[in-house]
Amino acid sequence: MKNMTQNNLKSKARASRFEPGKIQCLECGGWYHVPLRHVRQTHRMTGLEYKIKHGLDKKRGLMSDITRKVMHDHAFKTGTIEKLKKAGKKHWFKKGDKQIGRYKRSAQTMKRLTLLGMTGPRPSRKPRVEITCATCGEKKSIRACEVGKNNYCNRSCSTVARNKAQRLSTTELLLK
Repeated sequence: MKNMTQNNLKSKARASRFEPGKIQCLECGGWYHVPLRHVRQTHRMTGLEYKIKHGLDKKRGLMSDITRKVMHDHAFKTGTIEKLKKAGKKHWFKKGDKQIGRYKRSAQTMKRLTLLGMTGPRPSRKPRVEITCATCGEKKSIRACEVGKNNYCNRSCSTVARNKAQRLSTTELLLK
C-alpha cells in the first residue's frame, strides 16, 4: 500500500512541474496542461468559480497550446468538426436577423475588446441620398459614395439597362 501511495505522489509531482506551455494553477501553484480539470478534481471548484475567484475571463478557455492542438487534430480525424457544422446549421443567424450582435457582453469580454481596440464609437458612415432608378423610375436611398455607380433600384433594373445599352450599340454599328 505504501509503495502505491509513493508512486501516486511521484506522478502528481511530475504532472505539476513547470514545462514550457503549461498553465499555472492559481490555487496551489502547480503547472498543468488543463488546469480546470485539476481544479475540479483537487480543489473541488467548478471552472466558473475558479475564474471568478481569480478574476479570469469567464468565456475564455484555459488549456495549453499543446493540448489545444491535440484536441483540434483529434476533432478533424474523427469527423467531429463536420458533425458540429451540420448539427449547428439550424442555429446560425439568418441574413437580416435583428438579433445579430444584440446581446449583453460580460465585463471581462468588454475589457478585453477595449484593450484590443475593438470597442468605442464606430466610424461615421457616409450620408444617404435619394436617387431615381434610371430604368423604372422608382426612388431609392443609397450611401453618398455609391452615387454614379448604382442609379438602379435593383439588379434586374441594372441588367435591363445594360442589355438595352448593348442592343443600342449593336444597332448603331449595323446602321453605320
